[in-house]
Amino acid sequence: MSLVVVMINDQRPNKYLLVLFVLFLLSMKWVGPGFSSGAGDTNFIRCRESERQELLTFRQGLVDNRGRLSSWEREEDKNDCCKWRGVWCSNRTGHVIKLDLGGPSFGPHRSGLSDKLSPSLLELNHLESLGNLSKLHHLHLGSFRYHMKAENLDLLLHLSSLTHLEMSSVDLSGAIYWVDIIKRLPSLSVLLLRECNLFSVTSPSISFVNTSASISTLDLSYNSLDSTMFRWLFNLSSTLFELRLGANQLTGSIPDAFRHMTSLQYLQSLDLSGNMFSGKPSKLLHNLRGSNLVELRLAANQLEGPIQDAFENMTSLTNLDLSFNQLEGVIPKSLGNLCNLQSLDLSINFFSGNLPHFLHNLFGCAEDILESSFLNENQLTGPLPDIEGPIPSEGYPVAESTIQ
Repeated sequence: MSLVVVMINDQRPNKYLLVLFVLFLLSMKWVGPGFSSGAGDTNFIRCRESERQELLTFRQGLVDNRGRLSSWEREEDKNDCCKWRGVWCSNRTGHVIKLDLGGPSFGPHRSGLSDKLSPSLLELNHLESLGNLSKLHHLHLGSFRYHMKAENLDLLLHLSSLTHLEMSSVDLSGAIYWVDIIKRLPSLSVLLLRECNLFSVTSPSISFVNTSASISTLDLSYNSLDSTMFRWLFNLSSTLFELRLGANQLTGSIPDAFRHMTSLQYLQSLDLSGNMFSGKPSKLLHNLRGSNLVELRLAANQLEGPIQDAFENMTSLTNLDLSFNQLEGVIPKSLGNLCNLQSLDLSINFFSGNLPHFLHNLFGCAEDILESSFLNENQLTGPLPDIEGPIPSEGYPVAESTIQ
């Protein structure tokens, strides 16, 4: 906020107006740009009573043995849900716009709410009461490590303003038609359903229709999804920025899986590791060559054959992981021309050839910024070259190579 000083003919500030302006500033209580939470002073505006009641109904179904939601019950705060932990409100309207009850991602207790939902809510089925929170933008229920279970996702149907949905580690094995619910969230841009016990996609419709075509970040890794999911992914291709499908049951060739995803120009991060994709790298990346990929992870698949020049046009790559495959042959010089490459993992393959020649190709223009590379368990031969200059703090990039 800028201070406006009114000048009169004598070029001095008008003292009366200046005093009024200072009093106006003192009367305001700043609560942050666009939203406020219990961490700050939220007396300036209080939450809507109807939304407070919705949250209290939701709270009754939670078993909070560790007191994570104790602020919801404190006498001094109980009438203003904008002061409750995990609740964010608009500092202009008082609407609840974000609900974050997720726990930390690591550690023995991944959620402060360490028990499952009480039977009164039939697991998550009665959370449709949150449907009246029509201004909710962020909903974070993730990292409960299966202490939450949902038989359906009907609670999301009326959250038309939702842009971020995080339900990682919530057991969604019973939510058979989860795709149809997601399709009805027109503003959704971030969808994180990592490790949710999701199986094959079941949906009356064949594709991910326009109502949810705004998704830019999608994480469905560590589930049991099969290749039927690509039938509803292709309409997202023009908006996807980050796509994580690692550790699923995706099979076949990558070109077949991505054949309808022809507009991936915004895609920067792609993780397909831990699946059962097969084929030769020279053919599998046709639809990705026009993209601006920064991160590509294809580890632990069934890729085979030589690399050839499959990556020569991916000049923005900083991280490339091809480990745990059946790749063979020598590394082409074009790989060493990926000037932005910082991390390269080619371990546990069948690469062969002379090591000095291999390193010459590898350390092209990327030599100064390459921080780590893993070449162990291949079939490289020849002596290690002399190392000139200081060794990086991370170690020499080929220190883990196995030389035969």
